[in-house]
Amino acid sequence: MTGLPDPVSSRAILIGVDRTPKHPGLHPLPAVRNNVTDLAAALTDPAIWGLARQNCVEPPDVSDARQVATTVERVAAEATDTLLLYFAGHGVPDPDDGELILAVGDTTEQSPKFTGLRYAWLREAVRRVRAARLVVVLDCCFSGRALKQQPLSVISGQIDIGGTYVITSSPHNSPSKAPERGRHTAFTGGLLKVLNQGVPGGAQRLRLSDLYDRVLNEMVLGGFPRPQQMNTNTVGQLEIVHNRAWSLPVEVPRVTPSRVHAPLTDAMRAELTEVMLLQFGDPAGVDVLTESLLAQAVHEIEAGTDTARLLAGLDRCVAVLRSRLAALARPAELEPAIADALGDGELAAQTAAAFARAGAGNVEVGVTTGAAVEVELTSRLTFATKLLAPNAAATPVVLDAPVVVVSRTGELDARVLTADPALKGRPLLVVAPKLAPHVARRLMFVTPKVVVVYPTAAADDLLSGLCTLTGADGGTVLGRAYRVLVTASATTVMAGDAPELADTGRAVIRVEASALPLARRALAIARAAADGGVVGRGAAADLAARLPDGPAERVLRRALVGPQRDGVVPVVTVQGALGHSLATVVRLLTA
Repeated sequence: MTGLPDPVSSRAILIGVDRTPKHPGLHPLPAVRNNVTDLAAALTDPAIWGLARQNCVEPPDVSDARQVATTVERVAAEATDTLLLYFAGHGVPDPDDGELILAVGDTTEQSPKFTGLRYAWLREAVRRVRAARLVVVLDCCFSGRALKQQPLSVISGQIDIGGTYVITSSPHNSPSKAPERGRHTAFTGGLLKVLNQGVPGGAQRLRLSDLYDRVLNEMVLGGFPRPQQMNTNTVGQLEIVHNRAWSLPVEVPRVTPSRVHAPLTDAMRAELTEVMLLQFGDPAGVDVLTESLLAQAVHEIEAGTDTARLLAGLDRCVAVLRSRLAALARPAELEPAIADALGDGELAAQTAAAFARAGAGNVEVGVTTGAAVEVELTSRLTFATKLLAPNAAATPVVLDAPVVVVSRTGELDARVLTADPALKGRPLLVVAPKLAPHVARRLMFVTPKVVVVYPTAAADDLLSGLCTLTGADGGTVLGRAYRVLVTASATTVMAGDAPELADTGRAVIRVEASALPLARRALAIARAAADGGVVGRGAAADLAARLPDGPAERVLRRALVGPQRDGVVPVVTVQGALGHSLATVVRLLTA
């Protein structure tokens, strides 16, 4: 099994700013567009990393610093394995304290510290990420200021996140370079060369420190500024990409066939089933797949294929299949997907109904005393948030009988809102990723209190549940609540005494105690289908059939052959089955 960061639970944010028209002192950088495009192609290439394309985010609007920081915060909250944050463009030092400022489209020459994207903002945007590792790549002038404490600043205090690796294109007092007529800037060009060509004679997978050493070599030989690095803990040893130039050393011994005939033990079967049930709600025949994969691998080894080379090929092919499965995923109709997996139509219908009423993040399972499956809807919704405005508000903040506005984009028409008589004189809760200052000021003329918050995780599901709870439509239609409590890290919305709102919010699927395992499976299947979409049950086999011929490809084609059942399955279930089966096979063949 690959030791690289999981491409499903990792995220990359690629920020490229090629023009700063309001700052005449900063010339255009057309190569930056190519930087972002080609780096995204490299990161999503299964032969390099295989990051799912939807998990490689390029902010569409890089003109406003706050909007860029908001995008970073949103995407960062989704990463649980590794978060990679990349910036290419101009960097300028703060004239007062020397702090690094990243220039965005609206950065002005007169006020860069107020119109640019301060590196400290990026640090704050990812400060509470759940990801185990954070990798920051800065390709801009003076980028070394993100690492070192300068006489007029405390920049080194900006990277105190555990498991953080920062690599910069230049020292703190040096500009970076963009060769004339070059496709890329110097530093990113060197990085892409290493990613796409690999390191001859290097390991099968390249660590972050390996990338730095090779890029440093490229820059020194080219006469460009020396890149800088800093890491906390042991994150520099993280294997981050496949080495495109890797070849199996001749001296690696083959594993003899007598060592690879051990079947799956009962403990292994239980482990595989438990993992798939807990994570995806469906064992998906993972033990059968594992046995088939093992048998076909042994067959190839007995026919003369080198074990280590076969495992490397399987690693690569499974990464390709996982990536292509993600590309095939389509939105799920939850009820047929759950019913197909469980064979229980009533439970599937109730689970799908609960998701529709409360959103995927607001459904749980409980016990009922009756025989029928019931869905209980409550009138309170609590979700993790960050307080965006007012900035200096002391928390907690209580809003009695407030109006509620929900916006997924933060684009609100102040004229329409202030003209609504339902808003006049009542407190207002705005749930949005941002809110323009002039909109907030205008709202303050008609309402005694305005509070703006932003969900920090699973935003789509939470916002859907909030709209259901309050009657807001995610646009200009105002919702309402009985009471709202806002703290520094969470917001609770209560429908309270309003009868027409009292049966919405969080959903509990109640079943008999004996049916709890089945209900939990239904919930896991629904979440997996809602999060990643679904594919046809034969999708993996169809993809394997299109792989070019080779030992690893033959193993996968034969292992995945089976009866082609109708219906769909969550794509993350198929990806998980492939990953867990391969991990077990590797464990058996290398024991």
